[in-house]
Amino acid sequence: MKIAYFLDIPCGLGGAGNLLLQQAGIMAKNHNVIVVIPCDEQGNVNIEYAGRCEKSGLVYRTLYYETSFNFYDIDYLQAVLSSKIIRKFVIQEKIDFLHSVQINLAVEMVSRELKIPHLMNIYQLREEEFRLVYLDIFAKYHLCDSELYAKKWSSCLGIKSRCVRPVAPLSHIINRRYVRRQHYRIVMLGDVCSRKNQLMAIKAVERCLKEYNVTLEIAGNCSDSYGGTCQIYVEQHHLSESVVFRGFISDIAVLLRDCDILLCTSTDESFPMSIVEAVTYGLTIISTPVAGVPEVFHDRYNAYIAGGFGAEDIEASIRDCIHDFKSGDIESIQEHARETWEQNFSPDRVREQIDQYYHYIVKDGHIGDADLYGPNLTEQLYKLREAVTQEDGNPDHVSKRVLYYAYLKKQKFCGKAYIWGAGKLGRQAHELLRLLELDIEVIAFVDKNKMGMYCGLPIIKPEEIKYDEVDYFLISFAVGRDEIINYLNEQRLMYVEKIFLLP
Repeated sequence: MKIAYFLDIPCGLGGAGNLLLQQAGIMAKNHNVIVVIPCDEQGNVNIEYAGRCEKSGLVYRTLYYETSFNFYDIDYLQAVLSSKIIRKFVIQEKIDFLHSVQINLAVEMVSRELKIPHLMNIYQLREEEFRLVYLDIFAKYHLCDSELYAKKWSSCLGIKSRCVRPVAPLSHIINRRYVRRQHYRIVMLGDVCSRKNQLMAIKAVERCLKEYNVTLEIAGNCSDSYGGTCQIYVEQHHLSESVVFRGFISDIAVLLRDCDILLCTSTDESFPMSIVEAVTYGLTIISTPVAGVPEVFHDRYNAYIAGGFGAEDIEASIRDCIHDFKSGDIESIQEHARETWEQNFSPDRVREQIDQYYHYIVKDGHIGDADLYGPNLTEQLYKLREAVTQEDGNPDHVSKRVLYYAYLKKQKFCGKAYIWGAGKLGRQAHELLRLLELDIEVIAFVDKNKMGMYCGLPIIKPEEIKYDEVDYFLISFAVGRDEIINYLNEQRLMYVEKIFLLP
């Protein structure tokens, strides 16, 4: 078959996109493969993806399209336009099978029109967000790297799903001979962000420094506020010699060869690719029990799995690991890790599993109804876009989310609300309620950093919220939304029921 692999972002390196690229690389042994990289609106190619294609000898093309990792941010109208570009490409290249990553409506539109099978890779997502799905417009086949999320996507979206673990970066595992040592180098991979939980890792290592000579090396972008918080903590606690921020490293192989332990402290992930990379290079694994990790790794058998996500839990696992290094029991842990690698992550094993799924999909032949992407829906959404952007100068993020706004208009809202965030987005949310004609009365803005009046309404602090006076919370800021959603969940308010994102 000739298979087109559609990557996810026009710049940078996404973990999900990188995994699809690795899958394309191993499947090139069985099929005719072409990789499609999204460019930005100016036609600039993602140089990170392009470089990896060239290094792997993969043929690639660049096309303009957009993807989303959630239902809230789907740009339906742009997908309609991009589908025309993709359709032309698919016909010219005589593509037999489409394999995409994240939600790619443009590829699904082409799949339905040309009757070509389409498989999508997509991973962790809040279960409540599936409530936003009200149209049968998504791919019918799904591939995931954890049983947990494979089952969740299958049951919530009504599609067929399989779990195939991430593919190892090498065709063989690097065997190491372990000896007792005085200094241990621990590495963490991935962007420094709240869901990766690096601050707890730093605190755990800090506790261990009282007894052990340990260095923590953090390789990943450290540009947002959470990264700043981690750096400030390290500076204020005089940890600069023991905790090193290395920034993004394109080729992490050199770093892995020099380190002893991979530490993963994620709180929200499907299956961390960093674990697979580290096992391949012979590192010992310490991880939190996030999503699919406990499906494969078991504490003191083939890895060290923390009892929770806090600093004390992580510290205990680091201590267990170092103890086994000193006693020699680490050899048994590593032998079992090598067996786990062969059974789950080796390129031959992953290639076999994916190829079996490809053939199943072709034989099963379930293609969605192309009429659901018809002109009536498109015309309806164009009219809605005109309505919601008429007074805001057509801001980009508002014009993109008309499918989400169409969902909101179908709901029978009635009641009072707080808008959380007294800034530009809060003002836009307040105006959108009027333009969408939703039966919601905003009684105040919530903002911990501001006071006074905004848009003619009072600004209150979070501690001043009167939960019995409102029916809805509208989250209107970009950074830290999950933290507030989780806080409101603790107040027994449900996301996509009483809590909504706007704009």
